Amino acid sequence: MPKINSREKGKRFERELAAVLRAEGYPDARRTAQYCGNSGKAYDIEGVPGLAIEAKHRERMELYEWMAQAVRDSEGSGLLPVVMHRKNNAETLVTMRFSDFLEIFREYANGLGVVRVDECCKDCKEYDAERNACPRWNRVIRSTLADIMVKRHTEAVIDEH
Repeated sequence: MPKINSREKGKRFERELAAVLRAEGYPDARRTAQYCGNSGKAYDIEGVPGLAIEAKHRERMELYEWMAQAVRDSEGSGLLPVVMHRKNNAETLVTMRFSDFLEIFREYANGLGVVRVDECCKDCKEYDAERNACPRWNRVIRSTLADIMVKRHTEAVIDEH
């Protein structure tokens, strides 16, 4: 069985994440190509408003070390450090600091008035009562979170000047 080149595996995962993010409405998502020196950025994925994304595709989880790296790599950027990670034959997960999660969720809840999906969408044609899910609701959530992250990044840039 041939040995897996871990660097190539990591690059493939970064490209895969960028492609998924572009498909989900973030057209500027791409690898920072730090190994080529093209961007000068230390984090792995750019182009998602407000986020500095560290990508890890490994079997052995080292979340605290990865998160520390993401924090270091995003330092001074005003971006929220997150780690997107996956092991073989598993789904991709996202890790962030609890304080960052609370900040995002607080702004999200305040912005939407914390209305439950079944209360908001029960008359919507897209609402699936069996799953208590609504694609329209999901689009609103994604849009709201992106707005929060852009606002946070803009404030950080203004603070720097």
